[in-house]
Amino acid sequence: MKNQYPSRTALTGLALFILINVMPGRASADDVTTSATVQSLQRSIVQHQELLATQAKQLEQQQQQIREQSEQLQTMENQLKQLVAASGGSEEAVSQQTVATTGSVNPDDPTEMKPDTLPGYLEMPGTDLSMKIGGYVKMSIVQSFDPVASPDRFIVGSIPITGNEAGIESQASLSPRQSRLNLDVRGNSALGPLRAFIEGDFAASGDTFRLRHAYGQFRKVLAGKTWSTFVDSQAVPEDIDFEGLNGRVNVRQAQLRFFPSIGKHLELAVAIEDPNPDVTGGAGLTKVPDVVVSLRRPVLNRWHVRSSLLLRKISARPDDNPSVTGSADGWGLSASGRLNVPQLGDADNLLFQLNYGDGIGRYINDLGSVGGQDAVFDPVTGKLETLTAFGAYASFQHWWSEKLRSTFVVGFTEVDNFDFQPDDAYHQTRRVTANLLFSPIPEVDIGAELLWGKRTNKDGNTGDAVQMQIAARYIF
Repeated sequence: MKNQYPSRTALTGLALFILINVMPGRASADDVTTSATVQSLQRSIVQHQELLATQAKQLEQQQQQIREQSEQLQTMENQLKQLVAASGGSEEAVSQQTVATTGSVNPDDPTEMKPDTLPGYLEMPGTDLSMKIGGYVKMSIVQSFDPVASPDRFIVGSIPITGNEAGIESQASLSPRQSRLNLDVRGNSALGPLRAFIEGDFAASGDTFRLRHAYGQFRKVLAGKTWSTFVDSQAVPEDIDFEGLNGRVNVRQAQLRFFPSIGKHLELAVAIEDPNPDVTGGAGLTKVPDVVVSLRRPVLNRWHVRSSLLLRKISARPDDNPSVTGSADGWGLSASGRLNVPQLGDADNLLFQLNYGDGIGRYINDLGSVGGQDAVFDPVTGKLETLTAFGAYASFQHWWSEKLRSTFVVGFTEVDNFDFQPDDAYHQTRRVTANLLFSPIPEVDIGAELLWGKRTNKDGNTGDAVQMQIAARYIF
């Protein structure tokens, strides 16, 4: 019988046929598929490379923007540090602690309560408090070109009348007595924020330590010695002179102050303060505390405007009859402000202050330095009469660059004299200053200031003087 299955030879031939004719065709198809896949991958790689290049370019642009913004931020921070580091404000430079666009950051300003308001605070171990030691070393060179009875500062009221300079000569003074040291302690208790601040300089007799500030704050209450509530420390021009402006309200004294909250944009302060009357021809008596009320508010996000009311009861004993006591009521009004003018420069500003009242001489800087300008005893009636006084100033500060700035100031003070006062009684002073300050780093200020002042007596006689001051301050 014939075999029904293919022979081994036939099977071998069939296998060879498949290998020769079928398998080469499949290999060719696989090659095509592989080539297409490679081309697709190549296109994908090129697309990803282009995307990465685009993203790298965008990243470079973003990095450049970040660098530019960081430089701008650093510039602003440097200016802020310069103004913050000038802490202590004081007779000569409260305004340097104020940034035109951010408001007050004065270390000795009682309105600043939050522990994180100022940089550089250290935690006190074992407590919830933080502290900062601050201050500065300042060296001043003062050259008076005319007789001035205050060799290390410019007290306009002490300028002698022309022709009466006998025994008073122009002088030069080199002094570090304006240097100061302060300690600021802050914290947040369970019942609210608290703060303690103490500061002194070396302006007492013999360059000894003098207390400037010593006060504590808890929530909305302050007790101790600091700037009077009648003072606007946020509207004081930057001034090298240790004396400061003639027409400015400028006094530190013991007080009890309350900061009630009355609205989002209103800052109210009410205080009772040490009266310490300063009377011509008599000795002042501290009987009734002075009462001060102030109200501050921003206007259009550009103006800082502040108004204050002062009420006083002045008591004194006349020198020629100390067995009797005279009393008189006094009052005063003050309006001050700060206007930022970015149209001229990012940190440029205009400042002003107007002060008027009866029996407020001790609060106005030049009158307080001269003394006896709250009231005067009538030599005929023996009655204590308050003196009406007016003080004012205006200033403009321009920043030439991030590190260079100038301040130009005009100040005016006048007393309404009584007929019974002597001819040489203080009547009026004027003061004009211009300075140039350079801060190579935020911790160093170097500057020069030219000052001119004129005093006028009740009888119309006058005297004027010119002074130059150069100062270097190292802040810590």
